[in-house]
Amino acid sequence: MIRVVATTVGERIRELREERLLTQEELASKARLNPNSIVRIETGSVTRPRFSSIRKIAAALEVDPRELIQGGSKGA
Repeated sequence: MIRVVATTVGERIRELREERLLTQEELASKARLNPNSIVRIETGSVTRPRFSSIRKIAAALEVDPRELIQGGSKGA
């Protein structure tokens, strides 16, 4: 299986969300954000999300915010 490495914040969020079997709505609820915010970040409509949103999403995904911003140190 070939694994594509996420390159944007939105792609990393989507990848982690899907690994955790969460819908966008479930992630939004856990992060206490509007579901449209998750959609817009994941699709790239919002290319530079607020750090407060990144922090909430990271907490909901149980990762360090740097993993979303920098991609973490996961191997391919």
